[in-house]
Amino acid sequence: MTSRTKPANILLPARMSLVTDAFANLEIAVLPFPFVQVVADFRRDMVRVLSRGNKKIEVPPPYRQLNNALVACASTLTYGFEYVGYDQESNSSLYQALAVGTPENPLKTPTLQQIHELVRIWAQEWTKKYRDKGKPDEVNSVCDRFLERMGVIPPDWDWQRIKPETLVRDINAEKGLGFQAIPSLLATMLHGKKCIINSRKRQQEIQWRKVQGGGSGKVGLYLVSKPFKANYTDNGKEREGYFAYRLDFNVETQAGRFNDNGNLKLWIFLHLSCQRYPHEPLLKANYGRDISVLMGMNKARLSDYEVDSTLVRLVIENNGKEKENLWRLQLPELLAAFKARALEQPENILNNLAGFGNLDNSNNWGDKDEYYLIHTEGYKYEHEKHKRGHSIKTGFSFLERGDIIARVLELLNGILVPDNPMQSDIPAPSGIKAPLAMRDYEFISRPRKKRQPYQQIAINGIYRALQGKAMHIFLIYREQDTCEVVYQQLRDVFLLNENEDFPQDITVSKILIDDATLLHPLNTGGLLPKDRNKFDEQIRKQHQAKREAWRIFLQKNAIIPRINF
Repeated sequence: MTSRTKPANILLPARMSLVTDAFANLEIAVLPFPFVQVVADFRRDMVRVLSRGNKKIEVPPPYRQLNNALVACASTLTYGFEYVGYDQESNSSLYQALAVGTPENPLKTPTLQQIHELVRIWAQEWTKKYRDKGKPDEVNSVCDRFLERMGVIPPDWDWQRIKPETLVRDINAEKGLGFQAIPSLLATMLHGKKCIINSRKRQQEIQWRKVQGGGSGKVGLYLVSKPFKANYTDNGKEREGYFAYRLDFNVETQAGRFNDNGNLKLWIFLHLSCQRYPHEPLLKANYGRDISVLMGMNKARLSDYEVDSTLVRLVIENNGKEKENLWRLQLPELLAAFKARALEQPENILNNLAGFGNLDNSNNWGDKDEYYLIHTEGYKYEHEKHKRGHSIKTGFSFLERGDIIARVLELLNGILVPDNPMQSDIPAPSGIKAPLAMRDYEFISRPRKKRQPYQQIAINGIYRALQGKAMHIFLIYREQDTCEVVYQQLRDVFLLNENEDFPQDITVSKILIDDATLLHPLNTGGLLPKDRNKFDEQIRKQHQAKREAWRIFLQKNAIIPRINF
């Protein structure tokens, strides 16, 4: 962590202690799902009426569909009815929703009537999957009994308030709720807050925004900054793209570290990372991997519902079926049944990412929904009639990372206490007395009149790794310019002067790829990923053929007795 003053000669771990009474004015509310037994009875009866002989069918409860629809309508929820454990007394699973609040971002929970209406419609949509199957009279009877029971609000059903200090005193209380609630509270405390960081010779403002769908587990809240546009030159190439700072809070414990109540004391870890947003049309996603999109509501999706600027993580299917790029788990159909405002069509978003995400932080965005595609390695985008990945690279300098964490701690003043710094036991040598172990490669490779001692150090290190064996390096290339650049870089690694040869027992061979077909992409035979088995079989055959072609090429051109693949 850095400060605005000259940094001290210390090492500060990125872990914090939580002040015991820091959450005194904050709120936590949970809402149990009261229909667990009703759902279990419906599943059991449906299996009974649909199963024939020894063939049993599965009737999985679509809780994920319900939860996605809930947060798509109520962004003030931290998460929907997620699994939280198993109750031995009732012999049933437990599900509950969570919401948190702070003085600046008060607790806003949908009413019981609002949530019950959505749950009732969800149950109704679920039964449509089974009607007219098997013996219709029996199936319809099971569905009708189920919907009748789901239509009744339990008399004792209500939001339950939990004091945050209870979770701080005992992280395992309330079935470990603190592992999601505490990071979500910290994220909510920073929601909408701003801080200024120094980036090289300029300052920039970060405004934090909470996101549903992450945090210390699969559910919870984390933070992202507003998007930034990056422009810079990297190895002579102009790079341009959008990114956001992402900040996660993680709760962990340490064996033998107890608080005053004799319970495990919390560590809060702050994890800073880079989240990239593309702005060019998506041409290629990763085969079989779903696509994550952050959606922000600036207008309530359902009337009379509270709305805030929390981003909600939704998922677009990309599984190679006949219809691709659909919102996962039939979310549009369920929202339509809710009579909620529809989501934008995935194809429209993916073909116009710049138009559906407020990447430039415009003040004239209005009440439109925002959609931000989260870049994943392997995605390809349209760029001047060509495909390319995301333009900018990830990663921050230690100074930038430290500055951001320092400013976050200023915003959370009195909430988090950094761990004690780790002092060096002896003064670290500096200047000309610094040992080579503390030097970087740039120092060792710097041109000097007396270069030989450093060169010998590098060569001795390589020989130790070889353990008496010879090294043969093959530069396999197609373009001559590429070969020369790589060859010179290899010489630089060995710190060779212009007229020096590689050390004894180290041989470098250049091999030209004289068959351009070796570099061609696999031939799909006109098949598409949606063709599933046929496509997979074609790719396997082409992959085997390509491996064999490379094997023959290397055996012919490389002086090695055997190549194992």
